[in-house]
Amino acid sequence: QVEEFYLAHKDEFILHTDLVRLTYVKIPNNQSDIINIRRMFADPSINALQIQDVCKKAKLTSSFDESSWISADFFPPTMQISFAKTKGYLEQHDSLFTYLSQVKEFLPKGNPSPKSYVKDQIFKIVVNQRKVQMIKSLREDLYKEALQKSDFEIIDEN
Repeated sequence: QVEEFYLAHKDEFILHTDLVRLTYVKIPNNQSDIINIRRMFADPSINALQIQDVCKKAKLTSSFDESSWISADFFPPTMQISFAKTKGYLEQHDSLFTYLSQVKEFLPKGNPSPKSYVKDQIFKIVVNQRKVQMIKSLREDLYKEALQKSDFEIIDEN
């Protein structure tokens, strides 16, 4: 039902922000092993699990889930601009952090949202529609039953 709803209402799920699929690491500029992390992240022969382990031990903000869409608003404005222009390795710096990312895909605002990005929202809509339909059906059944048994009272509001 989520799939059917999405296909029928795809034009109603327009992005209000840019989305990006990527892996990233946010490193404080004072991190002692920043050079090692940068080297590992940029090297495609290094296993992602190894990099994740290093990031976890250093308590760095990171994501290695390439399938999830993330709002570009999560990142500094300079990176947001670069996402639209860059596919692959991207490195940005500000006064506090170095941001390393591997951009897989960019989706600008104004496009229909990917189904995976709005799946939870659609699920809630579908469940709510079922609840409304169930309540309506129950109300109709109770009304019909009361009519059959002549077990009702008309109340005049005046």
